[in-house]
Amino acid sequence: MDKYIEKFLFRATLCLMIFLIGVQSLMCNDFFVMCLSIVDKLEGIRIK
Repeated sequence: MDKYIEKFLFRATLCLMIFLIGVQSLMCNDFFVMCLSIVDKLEGIRIK
């Protein structure tokens, strides 16, 4: 359980960092969409 929480927090933090960097560089849409697509793929794999 701890490993799962650790992975989730790491992924959430990474997405947040990418999002904030994207906002600063005015490319937030590309970064955010890319991040969401990666998370969607990971979630889809886990569900299947």
